[in-house]
Amino acid sequence: MESVVANLAGKTRRVTHNGREYLVAPVTMIVSGVLNGSQGSLYYPDDEVARSADAWNGIPIVVNHPIIDGRHVSARRPDVLAKYGIGTVYGAVHN
Repeated sequence: MESVVANLAGKTRRVTHNGREYLVAPVTMIVSGVLNGSQGSLYYPDDEVARSADAWNGIPIVVNHPIIDGRHVSARRPDVLAKYGIGTVYGAVHN
């Protein structure tokens, strides 16, 4: 069994989905403002963050960004998800 450590601000709960137990935890995926990224700093205005909240639903959660043959790859690939995936984002809303 592997462990994942995270700083959580809300209550967690356990749920069973498709016969597998998961830990459900509230998280902040993105905040408005200037954020650092792989292509440099980018400004994310609050209205854009609010409009895109639903786009997070269904996004895989992985430990580290998956790399195959020295290149970053999408966690949405079934082979990558099977190896690196630890969960999925559901119920994303803008607060």
